[in-house]
Amino acid sequence: MTVTKQNVYLFQCQYAIDVRGVTNYYLPYSIGCLYAYAKQFADIRQNFNFPELFFKREDPATVVARMEDAHICGFSNYVWNEQYHIELIRCIREKFPDVVIVFGGPQVGQDNVDNNDCDVWIQQEGERNFVNLLRDSLAEDIKPIYDGERIDDLVDLPSPYLTGVFDDIIAAHPDNVFSMTLETNRGCPFMCTFCDWGSLTYAKIKKHDLEKVVSELDWSIRNPIGYIWVADANFGVFRQRDIAIAHMLNYVCTHPESGIDAVNVQYYKNSTETAVEIAKIIGKEHSRGITLSVQSMTTEVLEAIKRTNMDLNDLNDLIAKTNEAGVLCYSEVILPLPLETLDSWKTGLAELLECGQHSSIEMWKAQLLKNSEMTSGDSVEKYGIEQLTVSDYSYYQSEEDWNEIPEKINIISATNTMSSEEVTKAYMYGWMIINLHTQGYLQILAKYCRNVLNVSYRQFYDKVYAELMDGTTEISDAFNSTMRIEQYYMKHGDFKGHQETESENEDLASGAGHFIASRDLATVFNRKNTVYEIGERIASTFGHVDPTIIKATRHSLADIENMGMGAAGSRTVTVNQETWEQGVTIDVAYDLDTWEHTPTSYLVKPSIPLSTILEVGAMHHRRQGFKNLFIKT
Repeated sequence: MTVTKQNVYLFQCQYAIDVRGVTNYYLPYSIGCLYAYAKQFADIRQNFNFPELFFKREDPATVVARMEDAHICGFSNYVWNEQYHIELIRCIREKFPDVVIVFGGPQVGQDNVDNNDCDVWIQQEGERNFVNLLRDSLAEDIKPIYDGERIDDLVDLPSPYLTGVFDDIIAAHPDNVFSMTLETNRGCPFMCTFCDWGSLTYAKIKKHDLEKVVSELDWSIRNPIGYIWVADANFGVFRQRDIAIAHMLNYVCTHPESGIDAVNVQYYKNSTETAVEIAKIIGKEHSRGITLSVQSMTTEVLEAIKRTNMDLNDLNDLIAKTNEAGVLCYSEVILPLPLETLDSWKTGLAELLECGQHSSIEMWKAQLLKNSEMTSGDSVEKYGIEQLTVSDYSYYQSEEDWNEIPEKINIISATNTMSSEEVTKAYMYGWMIINLHTQGYLQILAKYCRNVLNVSYRQFYDKVYAELMDGTTEISDAFNSTMRIEQYYMKHGDFKGHQETESENEDLASGAGHFIASRDLATVFNRKNTVYEIGERIASTFGHVDPTIIKATRHSLADIENMGMGAAGSRTVTVNQETWEQGVTIDVAYDLDTWEHTPTSYLVKPSIPLSTILEVGAMHHRRQGFKNLFIKT
């Protein structure tokens, strides 16, 4: 007897990312896991076909044209594909009115059910729930919600890489490079209210078989993988095991047949020396650095969001260890969180500098993720949360994508402790710290004021902020222009209709809200002498500024001939290859590390080797500053 198989289509559509002129796609790991798990069962293989896994943002008409007799369509949703998926579903239902639409993933809520976006909602881990749904469809007894218990033993889950799930995708795209999601464990013990990770996977962390992890990494060498994203919420929590995996990550990155450029790891939330050790093992040329996420430095805020940061002394010590190891560390902050005030925000950023975080600070708008506690009615009422729906908040532009439908997410625009006007002022205070301090322009002057003149970072940058607000320089003009853009975005939720642009900046209409603070990186660099003059003028109001400190400050940045802006806050640069690494020797009246009044000679040269400049081409990440190294001679 011949069985008529039902067609099941799976979708995890994501942005293409252009890297060095090559289009990079994430392999659709989530739906790959569903398929790999389902196809191991004979009854599933006998009754269902899985003709294609969809992973690109293509024209919906093109997608639907490739589909035949669709019975079930499953979608893995998050903030970067929800609206595209909804538009795609509209087109699918026009052709296949009886199709069953299944939603899973973090970005699914009751609103999707109420709006008839889906027929079925898988609320927990997908593998077993998805198979149960398929079997129920055979009995014509599909339920609206599947929320089975967590999977106790991850050994039961086959790898989509090792079972050949992605082989057809890779074969069909010979000119593309792919990013790989590596999951070595599953679960998060933290319940931060702004995050949907812990709420979706519960507290207990469960491990994948180590042999499976090693085999997947070996697979990455033999396939066109350029980037590995380690999807663990807290890599490093299992010290010995994760150090062993770090050695394997280094092995695959340095293997002569590997095409892997970088590894991104989400470290254990309260990072310890283990994180530094792991980053060193992976190798600074491959590691994207250590994220020392603090979210806020305010005790009341941390209590409100159920977050505990490490002691400030421990944070200071850990940052010092990353500097000694030559490992980039960056800290993430979120604006505005419950109970944060404009004053506490400014103080918190200054405290980060006091802890030694001078390398990189990433500023995020507070997103109201569908399954996070902070989105609940109780939290909204308690903290007076006002929200705004914004378009394409973290959008990465690519000509390969179909982008007629923008992605949307709700963000916090105000709370009962920070008005919308104060949120904008706080954001621009962050703009100043990111653009003028962590990028290197005023670091030496600010440290001199802190360590020699006994002036706090808060005092120094409060004066710089006032100068930016009220000054008449080109830097003040750029600052106020961006502030107006930020105000517009926080009022309208997009950039449409805003006419304000700068010659160094990309077209705002194709920009993304997350990168507003990065839009002036080139503007500031091309007017760095004005920045130096502002800093010197402010510093002199606190006391005498040694002339050699001024000289050192003006040698803070590499000698780049020209800088422009690219997508997602990246920068294009041109350099003189013959003189790039020559360096220059200067004498300073102070030791710039200890700030003792000891005459010290320095060889000053770019922190980025010429080989790296040439290897990555013109594009440089927004976090990658062009600060010079000061090497004692």
